[in-house]
Amino acid sequence: MIEDIRFNCRHCRSHLVVETRGAGWIVPCPKCGLEITIPQPDEVDSPDSDTDNVVALARTFPLFHGLNQSAVERILSYFQSASFARGEDVLVMGEPAKSFFIILKGTVVILGEKDVVLASLAMGDVFGEMGLLSGDPVSATVRSTEPVQVLHTSDRNFHTLLRTFPPLTLFFSGLLAGRLTRKNLERAQDMASGMSGMLSEIMPADLIQTLHQSHKTGVLCLYTQGGDAKLYFEYGHLIAAEYGNERGREAIFKLLGESEGRFSYSAGLDSTPNESEDLGDVGWLLMEGFRRLDEGRNASADY
Repeated sequence: MIEDIRFNCRHCRSHLVVETRGAGWIVPCPKCGLEITIPQPDEVDSPDSDTDNVVALARTFPLFHGLNQSAVERILSYFQSASFARGEDVLVMGEPAKSFFIILKGTVVILGEKDVVLASLAMGDVFGEMGLLSGDPVSATVRSTEPVQVLHTSDRNFHTLLRTFPPLTLFFSGLLAGRLTRKNLERAQDMASGMSGMLSEIMPADLIQTLHQSHKTGVLCLYTQGGDAKLYFEYGHLIAAEYGNERGREAIFKLLGESEGRFSYSAGLDSTPNESEDLGDVGWLLMEGFRRLDEGRNASADY
C-alpha cells in the first residue's frame, strides 16, 4: 500500500500531508505560501504530538464522520489554527464571506440584528459555510463567549475540499437544510396564510428552507429580472418548479442566483402542474445549486 508523506512546513510548522509521488517536488506551502521541498519518505520525522492530538480530536467531530485518518489529515492540512479572546468577533455581519471555521475549544454565539442571540456553538461545531456556499456576505456576527481556538481555511480551499471529499458535501447538505435562523422561523409563522416581500431582505434559498422546514403547502411566486417563477410545496416538499423556460430542478438551480426582485406566498394548492413530483431532498438541491453558481463564477473569472 502506498503511504502518504506527513511532515511539517519548515517555515510555519503547519502539518502537511501529500502523496508519496510528490517526494522531491518544490512547491509553495498551502498555509504560508513559502517555498518548500517535499521530503523523501525516509527523511520524514515523526509528526508533532500536537498535530496527532488535533487529528484524533477532529475525528470525533460530525464533519469528519465516515472518513479515515488519512483523509482527515489531508483535510486538516488545508487549515490553520487561530485563537480569539472572550468577546472578540470572529465574523461580522455584512462583511464578505472569506473563511470556514471549525471550533476546537470554547464557545461562540451567533448574533443577528441588534445583537439578538440566534444560536450557540461549541467544540466540533462549524460556521462560515453559508456565505461561502451562496456567495452572499456574512449573514450573522459570530462572537466568542470565552477564549476560543478554531481551525480556519479560505474560500478557495473550502471549495477544493468539497470537490475532493464527497462525504463533506453530504455533511453540508444536511447542515444546510437544518439551519433556519430565528428570523426565518418568525417568517414561517407569518406564512401561515400568506406573505410577500423583497428578495433583498430574504434570499430564494432562505425562502425555500423556511417553507420546507415549516412543512408548508402552497405556492411561492418570485418576480425577478430573469423572469417570473413559481415553486409548489406540499407539506414542505418541493413538488414542482417553473422559472422562465426551465422546469423542475433546473428551475431551482437557476433561481438561486437571483438576489433582486420580490416574492409572494399563498397558502394552499388549488392546482399543480401535470408533471408535479417530489423534486428530491431540499438540502441536496440547495447544495447542488450553490455548487453550480460557484462553478459559474469561477468560469467567468477565468475570462
